[in-house]
Amino acid sequence: MPLHLLAYDVKDGYQSVVKSKLLANGFTDKMTLIIGGARQLPDTTVLVDAIGARDAVEKFKVLATIAAGRADVVVRVVATPCSDSWVEGESR
Repeated sequence: MPLHLLAYDVKDGYQSVVKSKLLANGFTDKMTLIIGGARQLPDTTVLVDAIGARDAVEKFKVLATIAAGRADVVVRVVATPCSDSWVEGESR
Protein backbone atom coordinates (compact mmCIF):
# COMPACT_ATOMS: atom_id res chain seq x y z
CA MET A 1 0.00 0.00 0.00
CA PRO A 2 1.23 3.52 -0.69
CA LEU A 3 2.50 5.73 2.09
CA HIS A 4 0.26 8.68 3.07
CA LEU A 5 1.14 11.81 5.01
CA LEU A 6 -1.48 13.04 7.50
CA ALA A 7 -1.61 16.41 9.21
CA TYR A 8 -4.16 16.65 12.00
CA ASP A 9 -5.61 18.57 14.93
CA VAL A 10 -7.37 16.96 17.87
CA LYS A 11 -9.13 18.60 20.80
CA ASP A 12 -6.98 20.04 23.59
CA GLY A 13 -5.76 17.51 26.09
CA TYR A 14 -5.86 14.52 23.73
CA GLN A 15 -2.74 15.03 21.58
CA SER A 16 -0.49 12.74 23.61
CA VAL A 17 -2.92 9.83 23.97
CA VAL A 18 -3.92 9.98 20.29
CA LYS A 19 -0.31 10.13 19.10
CA SER A 20 0.64 7.17 21.31
CA LYS A 21 -2.26 5.12 19.94
CA LEU A 22 -1.31 5.95 16.34
CA LEU A 23 2.35 5.04 16.85
CA ALA A 24 1.39 1.74 18.49
CA ASN A 25 -0.82 0.84 15.50
CA GLY A 26 1.25 1.21 12.34
CA PHE A 27 1.57 4.99 12.03
CA THR A 28 5.00 6.61 12.28
CA ASP A 29 6.24 10.11 13.03
CA LYS A 30 9.58 9.64 11.26
CA MET A 31 10.38 9.81 7.56
CA THR A 32 13.03 7.32 6.50
CA LEU A 33 15.55 8.79 4.09
CA ILE A 34 16.87 6.94 1.03
CA ILE A 35 20.42 7.93 1.99
CA GLY A 36 19.91 6.43 5.45
CA GLY A 37 18.64 7.77 8.71
CA ALA A 38 15.32 9.40 9.41
CA ARG A 39 13.79 12.81 10.09
CA GLN A 40 11.26 13.52 12.81
CA LEU A 41 7.99 14.92 11.43
CA PRO A 42 6.21 17.88 13.09
CA ASP A 43 4.16 17.02 16.19
CA THR A 44 0.78 16.65 14.50
CA THR A 45 1.99 14.90 11.35
CA VAL A 46 2.24 11.13 10.78
CA LEU A 47 2.75 8.64 7.97
CA VAL A 48 0.73 5.48 7.34
CA ASP A 49 0.36 2.86 4.64
CA ALA A 50 -3.15 3.03 3.19
CA ILE A 51 -5.08 2.17 0.03
CA GLY A 52 -5.87 5.85 -0.51
CA ALA A 53 -6.21 9.17 1.29
CA ARG A 54 -9.74 8.36 2.45
CA ASP A 55 -8.58 5.04 3.90
CA ALA A 56 -5.73 6.82 5.73
CA VAL A 57 -8.19 9.29 7.26
CA GLU A 58 -10.57 6.52 8.31
CA LYS A 59 -7.73 4.58 9.99
CA PHE A 60 -6.73 7.77 11.80
CA LYS A 61 -10.27 8.60 12.96
CA VAL A 62 -10.93 5.09 14.30
CA LEU A 63 -7.73 5.06 16.37
CA ALA A 64 -8.14 8.66 17.58
CA THR A 65 -11.70 7.95 18.71
CA ILE A 66 -10.64 4.78 20.56
CA ALA A 67 -7.69 6.57 22.19
CA ALA A 68 -9.76 9.52 23.40
CA GLY A 69 -12.89 7.57 24.24
CA ARG A 70 -15.03 10.13 22.43
CA ALA A 71 -16.23 10.48 18.85
CA ASP A 72 -15.70 14.23 18.53
CA VAL A 73 -11.96 14.31 19.32
CA VAL A 74 -10.81 14.96 15.72
CA VAL A 75 -10.91 18.66 14.79
CA ARG A 76 -9.45 18.15 11.32
CA VAL A 77 -7.30 15.72 9.40
CA VAL A 78 -5.79 15.99 5.92
CA ALA A 79 -4.19 13.07 4.07
CA THR A 80 -2.20 13.00 0.87
CA PRO A 81 -0.20 10.26 -0.84
CA CYS A 82 3.60 10.52 -0.69
CA SER A 83 4.71 10.08 -4.27
CA ASP A 84 7.87 12.12 -3.82
CA SER A 85 9.56 13.74 -0.84
CA TRP A 86 12.28 16.19 0.06
CA VAL A 87 13.40 16.84 3.63
CA GLU A 88 15.35 19.77 4.98
CA GLY A 89 15.99 20.71 8.57
CA GLU A 90 17.08 19.11 11.78
CA SER A 91 18.05 15.47 11.97
CA ARG A 92 16.71 13.46 14.91
